[in-house]
Amino acid sequence: ASGAAGGGGGRGGGGGGETGRGGRIQGDLTSATRAKDILAIVEADADAFDAIHTATAIHRLATHGSRDQRDRDDVVRDVRFGTLTTLVDRNLRDMNSQGLANVAWACARLEFNPGVEVLRTIAGGLERELALATASGAAGGGGGRGGGGGGETGRGGRIQGDLTSATRAKDILAIVEADADAFDAIHTATAIHRLATHGSRDQRDRDDVVRDVRFGTLTTLVDRNLRDMNSQGLANVAWACARLEFNPGVEVLRTIAGGLERELALATASGAAGG
Repeated sequence: ASGAAGGGGGRGGGGGGETGRGGRIQGDLTSATRAKDILAIVEADADAFDAIHTATAIHRLATHGSRDQRDRDDVVRDVRFGTLTTLVDRNLRDMNSQGLANVAWACARLEFNPGVEVLRTIAGGLERELALATASGAAGGGGGRGGGGGGETGRGGRIQGDLTSATRAKDILAIVEADADAFDAIHTATAIHRLATHGSRDQRDRDDVVRDVRFGTLTTLVDRNLRDMNSQGLANVAWACARLEFNPGVEVLRTIAGGLERELALATASGAAGG
């Protein structure tokens, strides 16, 4: 599944520097579209980075610095990326669910293993934040059960094409309804990611999505296919849950954290990610 998700995230202001500088940093980060420019902002303003700046920076860096393996290697081997990972360690506990999910997404996109403690902190933070969202009534339920295993290659390709071209929540949910019996791990991660991208403009949108019976079908598919997802699929699920303010349950979040830990450790061991 592709990581088309944008945006930074974190809790309120905080961090070093006055409000004016903080606003300028955030504006610079969100307008930067080249990895070298994002790293230059990290180098110049690291002392003033708060949780929001940190989540935005690593997310933007992964978005614009991961076109191919060479790009990824150049990013993660840069000394300024080391500065940014130190900022992640420092600010992680101040991030909200969207910021935490953005960090997980970025690490997966860059094939960078941030370490067991960071991944466990992300999972624990997501668990707490999404439990609060559920308790406050910000995210609704949804019934329905998903179908069986995947269909033939032709149908699978058609499903993936339909999902990646759909830009309305109702169309994505219609694909889930029609083709749930043929959904594999890739379809599942793509569907929930696209749904969160196009069905979370405001609280009413989010509520409409998570209360739909077909979203219940999709969460059942997540439960079934989660262990077959690679690091990008796992991170996309975490990002989508945060974006929709939906709590998938402790076991799902722990499975995501454990899967990311294994997948990113393998990437590091194989030399796909640099230090």
